[in-house]
Amino acid sequence: MSDIIHVENLTRTFGKIVAVDHVSIDVKEGEIFGFLGPNGAGKTTTVRVLCSLLKPDEGKATIDGHDIVKEASTVRSVVGLLPEPELSGLYERMTPIENLTFFARLYNMSERQIQNRVKELLDMMDLWGRRNDKVATFSRGMRQKLSIARAIVHDPKVLFMDEPTTGLDPAAAKSFREFLAKLCKQLNRTVFLCTHNLPEADMICDRIAIINRGQIAMVGETSELKKSLWKKRVFTITLLPGLDKSITEKISEISSVENVKLKRNIIQYETEKPDESNPMIIQRIVESGGKIVTLQEERKTLEDIYMKIIGQESEGM
Repeated sequence: MSDIIHVENLTRTFGKIVAVDHVSIDVKEGEIFGFLGPNGAGKTTTVRVLCSLLKPDEGKATIDGHDIVKEASTVRSVVGLLPEPELSGLYERMTPIENLTFFARLYNMSERQIQNRVKELLDMMDLWGRRNDKVATFSRGMRQKLSIARAIVHDPKVLFMDEPTTGLDPAAAKSFREFLAKLCKQLNRTVFLCTHNLPEADMICDRIAIINRGQIAMVGETSELKKSLWKKRVFTITLLPGLDKSITEKISEISSVENVKLKRNIIQYETEKPDESNPMIIQRIVESGGKIVTLQEERKTLEDIYMKIIGQESEGM
């Protein structure tokens, strides 16, 4: 896949505050790219610069080959923006049809295109039954659904989203995740997702970047980040009761195994070489009369990755 977003040394300041500090990232066409970080890390400012809503002080970036400064109007035509829920941009005195029609006309869509697209999106968001009601009467979740429809009314190549599932019930959030997957995999659209929902990002993102204090701390696939952050992998073996505690000494004798612990009938240990260590451990347990029920690796989550990176940077401040 080719890169549809290219960012090189992007910097944006507000007075003495450096909100975005020489950020460089590439996002591939057709992927869901997670952009994570604590409040004030620079996520929203980065997105606003990439959408040509703010000019960078230094660096450059292109969206679908278009320079965000020199071709700002073209960039705005190929991107969609779903801001944080408090800044939805919806007109409360207008109906869903009126809102979507208004925004679609800004992109010079024909009336026939608008009519078909509005119906399609309101059906997709389960809002067709409320199409003639004022937005002021909508719940938070319904407004978020309409905001999503507004962001994609012109079928953008790149969709920037800030906390898109905020306010959605579990069923609606699940449907939305499925919609994003279809958008990227079947229609080859790209999603740049800013979120604090780490389990959701872990579930749907192809790659992630973690930003802190305006700088990119780490970029890559979740599996790659785990390997780079944790060389030692943690395993647990569940046994049938009755094995002598001396088994921990026998396992500890294996040079590639560390921190062996036995609690009741569960053995936990660390190793950098599981392909070498695990068969040896199993053999010693069996030779000692043990009966293994399960052998499992303790999986690191995106939340573990995030907290380790942000924690390390906080300690270094």
